[in-house]
Amino acid sequence: MRIVFYSASTSAHSNSSTKTTYQPFRADTWDEMDRLYPDCEFVVAGPLNGSYIFDVADGEICKKPEKVKYVLLESGMSAEDTAELIAQQRPDIAVAIASGAVPFDWVPIKTALIAEELQKRGIATIANNTLVSVAAFDKWRSNIMFRSFVKAAKGIYIHHELFLAEKKNPGVSVNVYKEYVFYRIKEINFPVIVKDTLGAGSIGVEIMNSYEEVESFLNSDRNNSDIMVEELIQGEQFGTEIHGVEGRYSVLPPIAFSVTKEGITDPLSSVKFGPVTDPSYHFEKVQEELLNMAQSLKFEGTVQVDLVYRAGEWYIIEINPRWSGMTTTTAAMEGRNPLSIFVDSILGTDKNYSMKRNLKYALNFKMKARSQEDLIRLYGNPHVDYIMQLETSVAGMEKINYCEVVISTDQEKEDIMNILNELEEEFPGLVSDDVKANTGELVAKYQ
Repeated sequence: MRIVFYSASTSAHSNSSTKTTYQPFRADTWDEMDRLYPDCEFVVAGPLNGSYIFDVADGEICKKPEKVKYVLLESGMSAEDTAELIAQQRPDIAVAIASGAVPFDWVPIKTALIAEELQKRGIATIANNTLVSVAAFDKWRSNIMFRSFVKAAKGIYIHHELFLAEKKNPGVSVNVYKEYVFYRIKEINFPVIVKDTLGAGSIGVEIMNSYEEVESFLNSDRNNSDIMVEELIQGEQFGTEIHGVEGRYSVLPPIAFSVTKEGITDPLSSVKFGPVTDPSYHFEKVQEELLNMAQSLKFEGTVQVDLVYRAGEWYIIEINPRWSGMTTTTAAMEGRNPLSIFVDSILGTDKNYSMKRNLKYALNFKMKARSQEDLIRLYGNPHVDYIMQLETSVAGMEKINYCEVVISTDQEKEDIMNILNELEEEFPGLVSDDVKANTGELVAKYQ
């Protein structure tokens, strides 16, 4: 079987301000796939700034696999042109690897459009469809979509032009829409999150603690786009991923996120630990609801889900229909190459990763960026599964510079702390005090 993995970029230019380093090297990961699936032939197609699929340094691919073919695509190509080049590789099936992007997280829409073009050419695909990708991109559409399957935060969407209708339409003396908006906001429990409906991640997100604060914001010049006001669900924060295709889904048990004293996830000190399978959380009900969502919306490949547990209730916060910051962690839990998530979706697997018995304990933590030599040495530890180092400078945002490490064990959960201590002995200063404290807290708290 000939399988083409493809990525896409929504930028017309290669981003030389971003450097991503992987261990294992992506080239080695692709060669491992060639060994794992001897009956499959792999081709990898994407732009240099497609992320996740190539080893890139100084604007070019710095390491290539021995057995897997690379096809370099121009940045910013149309879906039609991309599909035509992929079709020239004569795949039996094409698999999308969608990545995150800022300021708009819309790469999954592009990979979905490419999939539609491939399907017109009679080529089977593994890719989340445009309905799912567009809905996940727009936070209010997401909120509406969630409510059909899992409990979601109470909120309201505010159409900017309608909210200011009386200012642009002399015939409007009373703005009924504005009255409706304020009426609904009074019914929401505070604090609330006020956010742009389209920004990626936490861009443009503000927490407000009173109705008066929201009212003042909406009536000010700072209110300059469509937004949503949503109840801030304060509780225990988790994430999970849904892997597979229709008829072959695994909804993994949740991974716990550490939070600061303010109840937020700090990007540099937060750790992720799982799986959490304590029966008192009754996650099996959420697994059923998420499975129903996956089947109804026809998820394909991998979809990441953010969740909050509060007072005996699970709330869905966000979904990302793409390769996420959790994908290597869930793959480590599963004990498989992250790219196997997609190939096993095609070929089938005898393991159901929804079940604890098929999973290992895994931890995801961050540290300061290190030298390439240090990363190679660190990956030499048998418990270190994946390393990703990101060094980037995005216009209008603070410089991002960190290294993410994923470790795992098939022993008891306490072994995670032993591995951290081992790494600290070998690499002094590698593991921060915050990471150690947060890990210790999660390991002690969650079964």
